[in-house]
Amino acid sequence: MVNCRKLSFQPKVTLIFPAFNEVASIGSTVEQTAKYFESRGWTYEIIVSADGNDGTREKVREMARANPALRVIGEDARRGKGLGIREAVAIARGEIVGFADADNKVPIEEFDKILPVLDSGCEVVIGSRAMAKSKLERRQPLYRHLGGKAFRFVMRTVTGLQGVSDTQ
Repeated sequence: MVNCRKLSFQPKVTLIFPAFNEVASIGSTVEQTAKYFESRGWTYEIIVSADGNDGTREKVREMARANPALRVIGEDARRGKGLGIREAVAIARGEIVGFADADNKVPIEEFDKILPVLDSGCEVVIGSRAMAKSKLERRQPLYRHLGGKAFRFVMRTVTGLQGVSDTQ
């Protein structure tokens, strides 16, 4: 089921949060993101693409009553991060469209590093913890780290994206 409201303006930024059962963290992630954009005077929309049945969609709908820049889509069934992002991109209205993890692993202030690159004319910017100069404050468990390496190897092999360090 898709729950979608139309905005009456074109926002500068659309940020998508793909989520699966993230009710515990989605409120603070969305709140911090909205405050960040507002502090810079930017128009924005935040689309939470939430699968699962833990109340994540309901939490965002409740928040959207006070903030019309919030939208939520998704279903109870787990349909995958990729589909959630594609569906959200299809309804996104921002001049700049991006996505980040719903559990706020990467602080929204990291966007400050991306905007100048976009402003310089780049059409696509990928931020990644896998970059050589990345500074990790909270490391992934070993099984996630090894799983990520295996996933990157398979993705590069299947897609031919040899120069892309992180497709996610």
